[in-house]
Amino acid sequence: MYNLQIKTFLKVVDLGSFNKASIELYISASAVIKQINALEKNLGLTLLNRNAQGVTLTESGKIIYEASKNLINYADDALAKAKKIEEQNQQVINLGVSPMTPGELLIQHWPDIKASKDNIQLNIVPFENSEDKINHILQNIGESIDIVIGFLDQSLLDYFHCEGIELYRLPIRIGVPSQNKLFNHRESLTFNDLKQQKIILLEEGISDVFDAVRNQLKQVPEIQIEDTKIYNTHTFNDAVRKDSLVLMADEWDNVHPLVQLHKVDWDCEFIFGVFYSDLLPSHVVEVI
Repeated sequence: MYNLQIKTFLKVVDLGSFNKASIELYISASAVIKQINALEKNLGLTLLNRNAQGVTLTESGKIIYEASKNLINYADDALAKAKKIEEQNQQVINLGVSPMTPGELLIQHWPDIKASKDNIQLNIVPFENSEDKINHILQNIGESIDIVIGFLDQSLLDYFHCEGIELYRLPIRIGVPSQNKLFNHRESLTFNDLKQQKIILLEEGISDVFDAVRNQLKQVPEIQIEDTKIYNTHTFNDAVRKDSLVLMADEWDNVHPLVQLHKVDWDCEFIFGVFYSDLLPSHVVEVI
């Protein structure tokens, strides 16, 4: 519904590089540059400052960037609502999935659900793990996407204004980049092993679980804590780039090929469950 050059423009800005955008979009860097040049020509504007360190937004680019994000979210929502109208005679559950929210539990049990509710359909809706997209989806859960399965706690539900149901718990592990000295460590990691290491955590006040881990790590002054506003695949890219450790669970073992999951000697758990709206249709409520 929108010009794909806009999507490429947003990706370049978010990553700050033509090359990084080309990797995520699965096209060549030259193709990315051609799309941006064509967009600037069509608009009659210079959107980006180019330099050896990457790209930054011009003043005009800042206006187009903010408007484009809103445009894409609006277009995606409109398309999803239109599809829902088409599906009125069907009982469809739209499950949002991403590398961090794979939804495997529901997918595994879907044959059993389908056997007892023959008229119900499962629609998989993939979404990007960008901060803007995740915030938009979870704050508007029940519109384009009915449910998302991921790690949750009460603070996260309050943050996104969602309802939630706990499904299961998994021990919190540590993800270690391949270049880190702990990568080949064979035993469970201890707090002593984590000394002099940098560990990426969600900013304080967003998640009860991350705050609990933060309080434990603060007991060891030699551990450096790095804050992040969002926990997604880019977090793992940052961990590799900065040689930082990152919290993990078995659910995310394959999120990044250069980050290896390690056990830790602590009693910390991630809660995994369903994000949903209290305005869900009855056929969705019956499933969750």
